Amino acid sequence: MEAQNKQTKRVNVREALRRVHDEIVSCHACNLRGGARLPVPGSKIAEIPDLERAPLLIVGEAPGREEDLQGAPFVGWAGKFLRKMLQRADLAHLTYITNLVKCRPPQNRDPQPEEIVACAPFLDRQIEAARPHIILALGRFSAGYVWEKFLHEVFDKPFPGITRVNGQAYTLEHNGERLYIAFFVHPAYILRRAREGETTLPKAFYAHLQGLRFVLERLGYPRRKRRYR
Repeated sequence: MEAQNKQTKRVNVREALRRVHDEIVSCHACNLRGGARLPVPGSKIAEIPDLERAPLLIVGEAPGREEDLQGAPFVGWAGKFLRKMLQRADLAHLTYITNLVKCRPPQNRDPQPEEIVACAPFLDRQIEAARPHIILALGRFSAGYVWEKFLHEVFDKPFPGITRVNGQAYTLEHNGERLYIAFFVHPAYILRRAREGETTLPKAFYAHLQGLRFVLERLGYPRRKRRYR
């Protein structure tokens, strides 16, 4: 019976996220949907961790060109870097990925406040459905939203800016459990700086992910054995 209940929980988590995805696909709450080829709800359902919850939830800012074409988050040049880092840190199979804004802004411009307001309720529901142990916000817009949602009252101050919280992790109680909130600059920024000769950011990002992996290991998600060819 216990195994059956666990299986039911796994199905319910995926089905809950699927329902949110379906609503995002049909959403026209702001003007972005009219100019987008495909909305980008979040990780493909088959890629959602086959567990009772998604231990790590990553929130980006908004889809780019490749994401708009494929309808999946972080599949462009910055996404390939992110996914490579997640694989190296043994986090890919524990991660659910989404964005704050679900449709591509024209010419990859910054999301507008009204667009964030329109999309944010979907993100809130994804967080509740995924029940993550860790939320990692990448980029200033997603970091600002996550800070205001979870940490503004804890620290009694507004979002201090991405440079102040970059590489930091905070803990709080949420729904009776400990929740870790982590921040880092966007992978696209990391790659742009790397092209300019900045070599420390990619290493710092990998170290940050390794720290998050250590947290999950302590929470009961052991590292998998490496496979050597």
